[in-house]
Amino acid sequence: MNKQEAKERLSAYLQSSEAELDEQMQEALEMAESDPELQEWMQLQAEMDPQLREAFDQTPVPDDLEAALLETVRAAPVAAPARFFSRNLLWAFGAAAAVILGLGSFFYVRQNEVLIQDIQQSITGKSPDDFGNFRDGMAYYVRNVYFQLDHLTEDLTSIESWLDNKEAPVYEGLPAGLTALVPIGCKQLTWQDQNVSLVCFHTADGKIVHLFILNRQGIDASLYEDITAVANSQSLETGGWMTGSTVYLLVGSDPQVDIEFALG
Repeated sequence: MNKQEAKERLSAYLQSSEAELDEQMQEALEMAESDPELQEWMQLQAEMDPQLREAFDQTPVPDDLEAALLETVRAAPVAAPARFFSRNLLWAFGAAAAVILGLGSFFYVRQNEVLIQDIQQSITGKSPDDFGNFRDGMAYYVRNVYFQLDHLTEDLTSIESWLDNKEAPVYEGLPAGLTALVPIGCKQLTWQDQNVSLVCFHTADGKIVHLFILNRQGIDASLYEDITAVANSQSLETGGWMTGSTVYLLVGSDPQVDIEFALG
């Protein structure tokens, strides 16, 4: 059992005291006892779950939820395993009677990303101006938030035009390793009252690399000195660079994605 499989088991354990303590669950719990990273992950989940449940309990399921989910499924490309939803959400589609209610909560999270970001900021305790805060927030978004892209296309020019029309940050030129990948589409986000652009690319092996773009206006450059260092956040590899007016951050779609090739 690897760490990702252990997290899937432990997630069920954290969400329900009645979760079956089968052989695999017991193995996951034993791994957590000796693995500091899993212990930290469990603590984070335990702190977040009550806050998320409270938010979900206060939010009605949207009337157009079913139609929106069906439209998302129809929009997803068939040829490659796109990750507009995470594996956990795909697993949830098979959860019979609980599907619609469960996905109602996921839909809420996707449409209210500021909630997730605020929770993450309170947990990390980092300065909102620190690059570590941005890195952790975006990695958390990729790892835990179930989202769909606003604009689906394999054309970088179309992505640039869409972002420009939305007055979202636009890239000023990308590394050759990144432009060699196949684009999936883009999305506009808000992070601490700042517009952030997200552009996603398929890797050759069907994984996804996420590129977050943030305007540098008002940013203290000294707080972003570590941006070029490749580092793990939320078990995902991250790294980036800066130009005169823009901050770029790459985040892999899962722990197996190496983003260094796209930085050069």
